[in-house]
Amino acid sequence: MLLSKVKIMNTKKIKYFLFLFILTTSILSACSNNEQPQNASGHTAPENSIAPELSEINMPYELEKNEETGRYLNSYSICYYDKDCLIVANVFNDTVTATEIIYPEIKTNGLYLLNLSDDKKYTFYDIKSDGWIYSAVPYKDGIIFAEYTGVPDEGGYGWSICYIDGKNKTILDSGCSRTWFTTHLTLLDNKMPIYVCEKINRKQNSVNVQINKIIDFKSENIDTFHNFENLDFLQTNGRVYLACLYEREKETLILLSGDAEGIHIKKEINDSFNSCSITENYIVVSLGHEMGKTSIMGINLDDFQEKNFPQTKRWWRMAGSSGKYCTVIDNGFNPYYIDIENSCVGEILLPEEMESGFLVKSFYPIEKDKFILDINYMDFYIMDLRNK
Repeated sequence: MLLSKVKIMNTKKIKYFLFLFILTTSILSACSNNEQPQNASGHTAPENSIAPELSEINMPYELEKNEETGRYLNSYSICYYDKDCLIVANVFNDTVTATEIIYPEIKTNGLYLLNLSDDKKYTFYDIKSDGWIYSAVPYKDGIIFAEYTGVPDEGGYGWSICYIDGKNKTILDSGCSRTWFTTHLTLLDNKMPIYVCEKINRKQNSVNVQINKIIDFKSENIDTFHNFENLDFLQTNGRVYLACLYEREKETLILLSGDAEGIHIKKEINDSFNSCSITENYIVVSLGHEMGKTSIMGINLDDFQEKNFPQTKRWWRMAGSSGKYCTVIDNGFNPYYIDIENSCVGEILLPEEMESGFLVKSFYPIEKDKFILDINYMDFYIMDLRNK
């Protein structure tokens, strides 16, 4: 899913890099960006471009607008996505004025499980929360979701992992984290919930990161990392997951990949880090800060061998899939794909109305080389990269 300008040996830059990316890319997008897609040698490769098939998704509710200011009061929070369904939360936004921030009484007003083969069909979960819900997975006869509420007196955010079947809500785990984005859920093999979370230890003045699984509504620990912080959403190719942590003592970024039994890959990143994701066979990482010194690294998930090839751009918001492609954007939110197996980067050619002006783009993988394309957090499309 997401990221920022990060120097590994700089603690302040590593913290909150999810937030900083949005600000950074907004500033950099003001610059002209007419570079062509690149191959492994950094040369232009227009023959590698893909014009994907697109089909629009109709969201199950309309956005509400303040008629006086023209600002939208709510938004679509994409909580889960696969080839069959999409879970979206109706989240109401804070209102920022010149003198204050007005917080809505209800932050999340309902979860919708949308059928992607027929988007007129959906299941509504009547959840009203004063916290933000943005991560969830389908489970058994309901949904497991992460819920956040602020805990100012503890200097962090209270969170809970909850299950709801449409009638009853059950808390499966809870804790306190530094920020609101550190607890995130995914599914392995389309059935086992896995989540990453932080738990602040006040007595030791430290933050521990846990990777846990849920079996029969009970949380079980896979691994715990003491004095670490979580920096990113949990990503998966369906059979293994990818986590991005920060080791506070060494001031180092660590990539972890594993399954329900444990961690199998632990990679320390000693270069400037931009974003990362996972495909069917590789962990893929965009590295480097200075022009001419950027690169893409791939780590094979089976034999752990690494491959690298140079780039002239930094890549952001990387999203992998269970196939061979990762999607990325450049500083101007122009979309590209990475084919790590063939050491190739190519442009994704979208319709002109999606490319004109400054339109924020995000991607969510739903199956092999198929993604949901999000335009400006308002318009959503199924995007198929398998047909050139």
